[in-house]
This record gives sequence, C-alpha cells and structure tokens, in this order.
Amino acid sequence: FEEKVKWSLKPAEGGKIEEVVDEEKMAENYASARDHLEKMRVLVEEDIELGRIKRYSWAEFKAKFGNRIAVAAQGAVPKDPDWNEIRPIHDGTHKVTVNNRIRVRDRQRFPLVDDAEGVLVTIESKHNNAKRIAIVFDFKGAHRLIPIEERDWRLLAFMLDDDPEGVYVNTVGTFGI
Repeated sequence: FEEKVKWSLKPAEGGKIEEVVDEEKMAENYASARDHLEKMRVLVEEDIELGRIKRYSWAEFKAKFGNRIAVAAQGAVPKDPDWNEIRPIHDGTHKVTVNNRIRVRDRQRFPLVDDAEGVLVTIESKHNNAKRIAIVFDFKGAHRLIPIEERDWRLLAFMLDDDPEGVYVNTVGTFGI
C-alpha cells in the first residue's frame, strides 16, 4: 500500500488516539438532531436491537470507561428533501477531536467518477458504436458492519436530548468517524 503522509484534519494536541481524552470531553447535539429527535430515537432503538449501540447509565459508563471519554454531538441530515428520513451524524471532529487523532498510515486509491468517465470517453472515441453501462453498488449501512474494539467505545459515545441520564455508545463504525 502507498504510505499516507497528508491528512485533511489538523492534528490535535497529544496526537495519539490513546491520549485522545485526558478528561471528559462533551459536546451538545446540533439543532438538526434536536429538531428530529423522534426520528433519531427510532434509529437509535433499531441500532440497540441490532447490537450496534449500547445504552449505559452515566454511572455505568463512568465505571466502565473512567474520565477518558468523548461524548460527541449528534446531527441529522436529510435523506430526502422533506426530511422524511434522516441519517444520524456523529461529530467526531469538533469539541471531542477524535477524528483529528486518527492517522491511517497507508491507503489504497480507488477510481473516482471522473476516472470512470475518462475511461468511457476514451473507449467511445476509439469505438464509435461503444455502448455504456454503469453498475452502482450501495450497501445499506455498510459502515455499520465494522465492529469497534470495546476499549474504543469510550470515544464513540453520544447522548439524546430526551434522555439526560443515558449515554449511548456505538459498538460499530458510525458516520462521522
């Protein structure tokens, strides 16, 4: 794999993910999550049933993870123009700075849409009657299939505004980390 040497986020103080939180870091949810709290709650409950999220009381959470925790802000983005469906966003960047400390050391490049278009244009220019076909794969919740080590759950916590005593922890990858 090609070595990655440049990242879009400025590194946070301390640098290492193990040092991500030396004290409690908490962020308030965005208005988009508060405004769509009922939809957020339904999605969280579905993920709890699927084992993707665990709910702890504050006492349980602190007993398990201590003070080295990050409770990130949640946001919501619409999946359609009328906000009938939403996608929860876990903000691992602002306030909690989890994303600023993640440094993937190698990478594999994947073709982009422009690359595919370039190939198709080249084929078309060489073969006048060339037919185009495109295949798109979209695996629902693909990022939610990757398990996270339990020791790192402390970095994937959030709260819901209607449950001030509950701390929710992503046990799998989440959109925003």
